Amino acid sequence: MEDVSDLMRWENDPENWKVSETQNPYTEEEIENFVDRKDTLEEDGQQRFIICRNEDVKKLGTLDVFDAEPAKGKLSVGVLIADPDERGKGYAKESLMLMVSYLQKQKVFEHLIAHVQEDNSASKNLFESCDFKWIGTKEASRQSKVEQINERIYQLCLNPS
Repeated sequence: MEDVSDLMRWENDPENWKVSETQNPYTEEEIENFVDRKDTLEEDGQQRFIICRNEDVKKLGTLDVFDAEPAKGKLSVGVLIADPDERGKGYAKESLMLMVSYLQKQKVFEHLIAHVQEDNSASKNLFESCDFKWIGTKEASRQSKVEQINERIYQLCLNPS
């Protein structure tokens, strides 16, 4: 339960809502229930990992895998480095590459998908630097304040032939 306070702060930060489906703050009870769940990716279709800095184990953010569809070989991924001062230091890329390596060894999923707002250049750069390919655009799929923002869809083939 030690992650609850960090998740409350990150999930309830309206700045982070711009890149998520969140529209209202979570209660502490909702976050506690989420943290306390023991479901696996296979059982629940999603799983969250806390990203920590190696040298001091400072919690930096999250890596989420979700929308798991093993029958279709698809899984989605999202990454958040919560503190703007910690962004651009390679933590998101290292976390993402660890997840890619793990998923490649598991051989359950064929494609890892990321949805990135077109105006989020840091995330576009992250996924492109990890060999994700831009496969399409979803028109005005999310709302940021009053502005409609297109969403790029990136895909990584996990086990190419």
